[in-house]
Amino acid sequence: MATFNPTTPTQISLTKSTSTDMVSEKVSFANVGTIKATTLSSDNLVIGGKITATEIVNTGTGSPTISSNSTIDLNAQDSVRVNTSVFKLATMSQGQIDSLVAQTGDLVFNSTVNKFQGYHLSGWVNLN
Repeated sequence: MATFNPTTPTQISLTKSTSTDMVSEKVSFANVGTIKATTLSSDNLVIGGKITATEIVNTGTGSPTISSNSTIDLNAQDSVRVNTSVFKLATMSQGQIDSLVAQTGDLVFNSTVNKFQGYHLSGWVNLN
């Protein structure tokens, strides 16, 4: 691992050097004000491990997407809030809802009957 601790502003470029998009080395920054990463739209930033940040900001256009091959858990000590916009539930037809493996507490908007629905014990119930 290389140690880098500049006393003046410096630009660092990390480039793909193998046939994979994975950087296996640890990259650490100490005593810096801003770290900016610029990638081409066809590239991916792959991070194996934990990302810790006080704020994540999208400065581009479009909607950022968080995706996973499994469950995504949001954990917070106090609450998880949506502050400046609406919270949008999945909109699904009755056929799509019927194909779900639902658990008590799941919520959807059923576009076939135009109702909000929640799953309770063994079936979907209308919430309005």
